[in-house]
Amino acid sequence: MGNLTFTVLEITVLMLGAILLGITIHFFITSRRSLSTSSLANAKINKSLEDWKLRYFNDIESRDKEISRTKEQLLKAEENSQIYTIEAEEMRKQAEAEKKKSYIQAYIPHIGIALREILGLSKAEEDKIVKTLTDTLEKSRMP
Repeated sequence: MGNLTFTVLEITVLMLGAILLGITIHFFITSRRSLSTSSLANAKINKSLEDWKLRYFNDIESRDKEISRTKEQLLKAEENSQIYTIEAEEMRKQAEAEKKKSYIQAYIPHIGIALREILGLSKAEEDKIVKTLTDTLEKSRMP
């Protein structure tokens, strides 16, 4: 058989090659393990992200519904406010008309008495003038 002879330099190169091969195998195996464990961690992270997304979209949907309900309530409140404003204005006008009517009812009899005294009319003529004045003023006030 043949003899193998190696120099110190060749032995050193072979040893460094073996060490390099060992280190490469070691990193290959550990990276495979970390990939399998990281895929489990990734699955957990993905699940938590999906849960978060679902909660976020549900919150957004409920807030959108709440905003639309609030807008509807605001529109109803504005409509009611306009209606109440119109009703208040009509009531003010009615109050003014009643006030004028009360003036008419308060002063027309005195006008009738004054006309009777100035013109020397009878009580029946005074009543007729008061009725005519009242009817005329009430008709002129009506729209």
